Amino acid sequence: ADSGVTLAANTAVTYEELLSIEHSVDPAYRQGASWMMNDTIFRQVKEIADSQNRPLFLPANLQSGAPGSLLGYPIVLNQDMASGSAAKCILFGKLDKFMVRRVQGITLRRSDDWNFDQFQASFVAYLWSDSDTAQANAIKYATAAS
Repeated sequence: ADSGVTLAANTAVTYEELLSIEHSVDPAYRQGASWMMNDTIFRQVKEIADSQNRPLFLPANLQSGAPGSLLGYPIVLNQDMASGSAAKCILFGKLDKFMVRRVQGITLRRSDDWNFDQFQASFVAYLWSDSDTAQANAIKYATAAS
């Protein structure tokens, strides 16, 4: 994905920065878009309020079954995303436009020769894969300040 915005701080996100990330994505890809962040950033986002002191994050409505949302878009928590200085900490867009390609399957090889004197067999497994964003304008990320 391409960079949508660089955050002013590495410890907080502002309402204006979230709007900048949202509007850095091509409008054609906003319908069906989602936010992705880790739980640390999500906690910071939950503390943000608009100019009328209403929270930006709307929690899930258990009665209607509506999921929680941020600026009207669902949130995906991914603990593998970074947080902190100069990190790509927030993704926004049509996340299904990110493709992973696997070539064949997993290859497993065994060697009885490697540790022959130790009476051990060695194993190695590998998988060929690649990934890329199918549409560059479909997903943008925010980078925390350094």
